[in-house]
Amino acid sequence: LHLHEMDVHPDFGRRGLGTRLVNHVIDQAGQRGCTAVTLTTFGHLPWNRPFYNRLGFQVLSEGEIEPRLAEILEEEARAGLKSRVAMRFELVNR
Repeated sequence: LHLHEMDVHPDFGRRGLGTRLVNHVIDQAGQRGCTAVTLTTFGHLPWNRPFYNRLGFQVLSEGEIEPRLAEILEEEARAGLKSRVAMRFELVNR
């Protein structure tokens, strides 16, 4: 399952809403028999990658990125989104 985008309005930040939303996506992926949840995010911003790391997502090396995820990163680059990283949450051991 790929998490395309998630946003929490700043007025509602720091209340656990983002964590609950991501955990819901992870739960849904598990119920659907998925083996992982992937996403792309800005790697250089202080709140993006660390947030997903705390939830158990790992940054993928170039060699670990599957073709569809590579396509998503390429589409984002063409749209002007820079410094993006691909991340993966493994559901197998959950």
